[in-house]
Amino acid sequence: MRYIGFLLVLAAWTSGTSAPAMAAEQKQAATTGETAFDDHLQSYYDHLGAKRYDAALAIIAKLKDEVANPQTAKAVSVLLSSPVAAARRRDEQARQLLAEGEGALSTVPEIFALVIPAYLVVERADFAGSLLDRLVGRAPDIARTLPPEWVSATLRDTGEAGQIIENRKVALAQMGYGGSKGDWLTAEAIGILVKRGDTQGATDLLRYLDSPREVENLLIDRRFAALWSKVAEQAGPRLAKSRASSVAAALQDLAANPSGAEELAELIGSYRYARRYDDAFKLRDRLPSSPADFAKAEEHTGWAVNNMALALHEAGRADEADALFAGLNSAVREDWRISMLINRVELLVTDGKFAQSLPLITEAEKVGKSPYAEQLLRRLRYCALSRLGRTAEAARLRGDLLSHAKDAWPPRSMA
Repeated sequence: MRYIGFLLVLAAWTSGTSAPAMAAEQKQAATTGETAFDDHLQSYYDHLGAKRYDAALAIIAKLKDEVANPQTAKAVSVLLSSPVAAARRRDEQARQLLAEGEGALSTVPEIFALVIPAYLVVERADFAGSLLDRLVGRAPDIARTLPPEWVSATLRDTGEAGQIIENRKVALAQMGYGGSKGDWLTAEAIGILVKRGDTQGATDLLRYLDSPREVENLLIDRRFAALWSKVAEQAGPRLAKSRASSVAAALQDLAANPSGAEELAELIGSYRYARRYDDAFKLRDRLPSSPADFAKAEEHTGWAVNNMALALHEAGRADEADALFAGLNSAVREDWRISMLINRVELLVTDGKFAQSLPLITEAEKVGKSPYAEQLLRRLRYCALSRLGRTAEAARLRGDLLSHAKDAWPPRSMA
């Protein structure tokens, strides 16, 4: 977890002057200060994660010493102390510390971007969500730059009322959070506004939506009938405009970060939805190919492999698709790989390879997963057993399958 991008502002904090005014000879010193601050910051998060709260407070003193401006130094101290208090369940103290440092929102709001992950490390997503709300309202430019992983954590399992979470989703969508990667959030916010009867508000958000998948979902769901004419106009015949826009945005994102696994996954997915399979296949040599490479893959690379496998399958190359999934599935089972394993099983069942799917379903059931994933696996097992003629076994699953029907369509799932 590194924060060099954010720490560009430390040029001002550590040197006592504004970054634009720094002469070339001052920049090296600022970089050294940024590195020291970043190293201390990493230690702070590490101590929080290990529940060494006194050690985390000691690191805060070192962070404070790295900041030249006294007011900013105080803000760093009180704001980073708040997650420690929250971790110790001293909630009133945590709120007081947050309030004490809130004045920094108007001067150095970047500090607050460091406090959100601290709350998440100590499993206080409720505080992280409250802080995110402040950034959305008073420092939207900072809020727009927050990593999706942080934002997603403040949109689930925070213990807050559902209305608060819904309002947070709508506010983020209205500010265009996520750009071309934020379509999932935009789609959810549109659903919330439609449910509330705010058709105009939902229509206003359509300008942020260009994912063909999300657009298709709007067009096939009668809840959004009031938006259909506008969606169809914006997406173009056979979603041509939407697909082209999605590809263009993905190309731009990858050009800005050529080594980015997330950007690569987005581009492959965009080519797939645009039915530009040959363009997607040209990117295959950028994916893992050996067992060692698959074992080292992180989640975004996993999604790139997933999107390539789905494109291969849609292009009629089912065996190649399954082999690609098999390479990824062969590695150690981190929780995120459950989505790719389920997607592999979905294709096998779709292709009528029921016997081959059953051991993979059993394997998937051993991995930590969401209620949605569990229900998907129940359905896949039921289908496979039924089609194999093992009706007695399938019948025993029917009651469990029906009793969990509510888990079939969660607000959001990657699988």
